[in-house]
Amino acid sequence: MLQDEYWAKQEKTLTKQELTIEIDKFIYYYNYQRRHGSLDYKLPLGKLKKTADLLPEL
Repeated sequence: MLQDEYWAKQEKTLTKQELTIEIDKFIYYYNYQRRHGSLDYKLPLGKLKKTADLLPEL
């Protein structure tokens, strides 16, 4: 699914370096800016922080 979503938004890139940069930007967007339906439309980072808060301190 991530692959399909990425390729649907991908502009034609000319080099491997450009493609790598575009993929890195998309992964950042996907993990830090895009709201996820499976997480109640919350950001993954917010969900991770809430989960981490539940862990006991060492």
